[in-house]
Amino acid sequence: MGLFKVLDLLGGVALFLYGMHVMGRGLTRLAGNKLQGLLEKLTASKIRALALGVAVTLLVQSSDATIVMAIGLVNSNIMGLLQALYVDVGANIGTTITAWILSLNGLDKGASASTIFYYLNPLSYLPLLAVVGVIFVVFIKNTKRYNIGSIMLGFVLIMYGMDVMKAAVRPLQDSANFSKFMLSLGNPFTAILFGILITVIIQSSSASIGMLQAFALLGLIDFKLAIPVILGCNIGTCVTSLISAVSANNDGKCVALTNFIYKIDGVVILGGAFYLVNLFYPLPFMLFPVTPVGIAIVHSTFNIINAALHFPFMYWLADLVKRCLPQKRVNTSLADMQMDTALKALDDRFLNTPAFAVQQSVQTALLMGNYAKSAMYKAVALIENYKEEEFVQVDKLEELTDNIEDALAQYTLKLSTHRMSDADNNYLTMVMQSLSYFEQIGDRALTIAKAAKEMHTKGLQFSAGALAELHVLEKAVFEIMERTFDVYKEQNAAKAKMVEPLEEVIDYLERKVKNRHVRRLQLGLCTIELGFIMNDITSSLERTSDHCSAIALSTVEANCNEFGAHAVALELKEENPSKFKELYLKWKDEYRLPAAEAMNVKKM
Repeated sequence: MGLFKVLDLLGGVALFLYGMHVMGRGLTRLAGNKLQGLLEKLTASKIRALALGVAVTLLVQSSDATIVMAIGLVNSNIMGLLQALYVDVGANIGTTITAWILSLNGLDKGASASTIFYYLNPLSYLPLLAVVGVIFVVFIKNTKRYNIGSIMLGFVLIMYGMDVMKAAVRPLQDSANFSKFMLSLGNPFTAILFGILITVIIQSSSASIGMLQAFALLGLIDFKLAIPVILGCNIGTCVTSLISAVSANNDGKCVALTNFIYKIDGVVILGGAFYLVNLFYPLPFMLFPVTPVGIAIVHSTFNIINAALHFPFMYWLADLVKRCLPQKRVNTSLADMQMDTALKALDDRFLNTPAFAVQQSVQTALLMGNYAKSAMYKAVALIENYKEEEFVQVDKLEELTDNIEDALAQYTLKLSTHRMSDADNNYLTMVMQSLSYFEQIGDRALTIAKAAKEMHTKGLQFSAGALAELHVLEKAVFEIMERTFDVYKEQNAAKAKMVEPLEEVIDYLERKVKNRHVRRLQLGLCTIELGFIMNDITSSLERTSDHCSAIALSTVEANCNEFGAHAVALELKEENPSKFKELYLKWKDEYRLPAAEAMNVKKM
């Protein structure tokens, strides 16, 4: 086999791997949020978890990618250890579908156009798929068409890669050196090691199985060699997940190691049983030339029987692995644990499936917002009942929101470099817009807490009238926060449109409270110092409602594909002014300030 034929073989492998990458990305982007939906349906059901492992592997076209994702989900405490293991079992079955697709390459390409084999051969349609794929990717500016085109071009590259590999190894049919090499692999152990080595080098069991099928197309190998090489390929594919698990927690490491042991155990038990039977009752087909379909059958049979064999015992296998792993005992503060939870959700492993990474970003932004909201509730409570430990909690929550914002900003920046669907792009833009608003709610909470601390330190207290007015404003702000966070959680554009009228009522309330307080100052019922503190508190509450309005509007923008907060806010008023006015008057009536006369203050 000359140098150029070796280069041809490597080129075929490169085309194959890139085709798998392109097709997998296209399928993942086309699935979009469906991938998130599939994973959210995970329950304690072992069968469902296994089925989802198969389904996700079909979407991403890589068992390694599915298992790495499962490790990330376990590391983020989103998925349980056992759920992840059954997903892995499903992924190992799902990846065998690729071998069945590649086996179509073995159909007679040179058959007459009048025969059924000509029409079943995928290579007969590759030029058409390539043309349509290029048109969709290059000339049509539509994300869905782009993704469909990517799937087509990926399939074309895979099949052409197989064709190139087949042509490259054709000279080996008459090679004496190749015959000697084949004889050297006659020992099953040597052949298994060879399969492991090839898969570790290529980093894809589908590609190594594809190479094996290319050899099979020319009748260069028999079942005696193919079976142990396939067993070795199944072990070699675990390397990617083992490397990925190095930075994971103990449960993540357990997923990767259990999958590795599961494969080795399967090879030892099933391979041992097969060769034991063959030793006493020699199987006649072992010396027959293997076909691509035969390789697909062996690959699928091993993974299905191995899954059935280990299915009832995965709990004990995982428990054994977990006992062998060193347990880390780390004493961390609550804030550190909360930050760690947020960072685990932003796992770089998810970047290979952008649709899922976007949803993780949305959930992390919501988590950050909930910390800011909690800080606001605690800060407002300090105005009348100051406690130093509660002030410290507000300060820590505000710092936590700052840190999560920094981490999420970096993560979304990395994520933005990946191509994704229009819907996911909109959600990512929404997250990037809402980050600063969530963070600023935490800032406003700290400002209120500092004002409460100043009042406590100096022995200052608001009058009963001022507190009564402040309570109305506070309740309105709490209302808009709850509604906004529900909108963001549910991604409900219809509910988001109800937030803006309440924000305008809060603007009105803030102006009235300030005017009344100025009047109290003029009448000598309040001090200048308390006036400044009241201004800080009411301004912070009003600005909080502004941030909530902006978050709700960004939700409308993301779900309606219209970006530009001011434009959207105006449209909400203009599209149904009577409804807007009705909601405005409803909120205004619900959050009515106490009568001015009751506080000896003239109506403004």
